Amino acid sequence: MTNTHLVQLNIRWQSR
Repeated sequence: MTNTHLVQLNIRWQSR
């Protein structure tokens, strides 16, 4: 179970 979906979300959140 990779957390690629979470990583992408994290990047978007950091790119506020």
